[in-house]
Amino acid sequence: TSMRRFIILWSGQLFSLLGSGLTGFALAVWIFEKTGQATPFAITVLLGNLPALLLSPLAGSLADRWNRKTIMLLADTGSAAFTLLAASIVWFGSLEVWHIYLIAFGSSVFRAFQEPAYLSAIPTLVPKKDLPRANGLGQLSQAVEMMITPLLAGVLYITVGLRVIFLIDFLTYFAALFTLLITVVPQPKAEASTHKSGFATMLADAKVGF
Repeated sequence: TSMRRFIILWSGQLFSLLGSGLTGFALAVWIFEKTGQATPFAITVLLGNLPALLLSPLAGSLADRWNRKTIMLLADTGSAAFTLLAASIVWFGSLEVWHIYLIAFGSSVFRAFQEPAYLSAIPTLVPKKDLPRANGLGQLSQAVEMMITPLLAGVLYITVGLRVIFLIDFLTYFAALFTLLITVVPQPKAEASTHKSGFATMLADAKVGF
């Protein structure tokens, strides 16, 4: 069913979100341990969020015009590439603060394109009557990221270290990739008569759902 397709896609994105959250929190802990200052941490947070905010209008527009599944595949792969880069740097023991700035910035850029494509795909995957349930699962993902990820990342950082956390993050990419590859994501045809984008439709449906 359509809802089953969405749950498969949602589960993969949830794993990917958890993996990225683990890495982000662990890097924040590392940078504070390394410098003992709040400023580098604040810069990391800024670089990890500002590109996504600035690029979101462009990303939303592209999500309406391009194939959403392709956008998600490219964005997830780009994020995984930055994770692999970070893991390689850590493995050779040469991680520096500026590396984390670069990783945070790059990951934020790819996230800016992944999220609108994923969100705009939801109304095409589930019937309108199931949108509240789908939106509820989306909120659950955000809650899990905010509440569970920091606690889990802290425990893993102390017990197994940064290298294993990177490995977990990289494995979650393959989970997201697999679920995305096996899920059919419909691409609606542009309706010139209404001039209403799919992304705008998603936002309207989301308001109805809550």
